[in-house]
Amino acid sequence: MAKYEKVGIIFNGGCSSLKSIKLSPDLEYISGHAFEGCTSLTSITIPEGATYIYNSAFAGCVSLKSITIPKTVTKIENNAIGKTADSANIEGFIIYGYKGTAAEQYAKENGIKFIALKYTPGDADTSGEVTVDDVLPIRQNIAGWDVKIDETNADVDGDGELSVSDALFVQQIIRLEDNAVRRLYGCRSFYNVGGVKNERCQ
Repeated sequence: MAKYEKVGIIFNGGCSSLKSIKLSPDLEYISGHAFEGCTSLTSITIPEGATYIYNSAFAGCVSLKSITIPKTVTKIENNAIGKTADSANIEGFIIYGYKGTAAEQYAKENGIKFIALKYTPGDADTSGEVTVDDVLPIRQNIAGWDVKIDETNADVDGDGELSVSDALFVQQIIRLEDNAVRRLYGCRSFYNVGGVKNERCQ
């Protein structure tokens, strides 16, 4: 897997043997024709925080059958994604993204299949619910560990990057949901003689 810090400055397409790319988390844009003609490319991770994908950035990447666009991307130029070298749509190409974003708009304008991702603030591990298990991967990501995480869900404060504040927000979500459940079932806390906290629900 190749890693590029500033795409379009140190790399400019035509790499037929490149199969996968992990872009820098500090990346702000992907320049025009950056990976044009990379015919063996099958996988790329566009980081949360990227805002712009210029024209023909992935034109001719015929082995790339899908791509996930983060919600931070606000502009995708002509023929940037899902196009052959002669600007035809790549057969079966799918764009994964969030409703109301540039990803959905680009897909509609170009007749490309779009599948909307579910946005669940705090659900970093994509389990379908926000639990204490979501806090650890956020902290590991902040520490530089290579962990599987949904950065869009994990970025609870919406500032485009993962930080300690996101982990704290997740803990607050868990606490609020726990309190709501306790109120729903009429739970109350009490302490026994040994000072151990217990709960009793109706």
